[in-house]
Amino acid sequence: TTTNAYKNYFASAKTSIEEGKLAFSDMQMIFEKVSKSSSMLGLSVEQQEGAFLALSQMLSKGTVQSEELRGQLGERLPGAFEVMAKALNVTTMELGDMLKKGEVMAADVLPKFAIAYEKAIGADQIERTETLSSSQNRLTNEWVAFVEEINKGENTVGSFATEFMNFVTKALSGLNRVSSSWNSLWGKTQANNFNIGLEQ
Repeated sequence: TTTNAYKNYFASAKTSIEEGKLAFSDMQMIFEKVSKSSSMLGLSVEQQEGAFLALSQMLSKGTVQSEELRGQLGERLPGAFEVMAKALNVTTMELGDMLKKGEVMAADVLPKFAIAYEKAIGADQIERTETLSSSQNRLTNEWVAFVEEINKGENTVGSFATEFMNFVTKALSGLNRVSSSWNSLWGKTQANNFNIGLEQ
């Protein structure tokens, strides 16, 4: 689950912090920027889990491996390999050699990578990434609370509220379908634009 993926990330980061390899502020910054970038790209829950799993494995091993960077992370965050090369100010070929030699230390490069990736996709221009899904989650919580309060009322009030809630629920269902379509289109557009930028 997403919760487990985040727990693994924090556990791995905590070890690096205790060993003096990673600052607590950097650990928070990596989490925030990768989460923000993932949100802007419209990644699914499973894709976000995969991205944080890759980060946790990098921190656990101490060094960045090509498998995690090209595979697990690169498949979720388009252009991750190229961005990491830029973050280290080396070519992709040089990065490949460094990975083979085990010279890329996770605690050193991941803070730089998180910042570079956020800038690469333009997420640094957004003070706060507010997605339709997060707004919908808050609305759902408030809706549940509202229904519970209505159910406590008199039967007459409850009967009227039921009809009203049925109407609003249908409206929300329509909005949900539009939201899902928009998030999918937005994520694909951002990924395509980003890939085009890398090729230029």
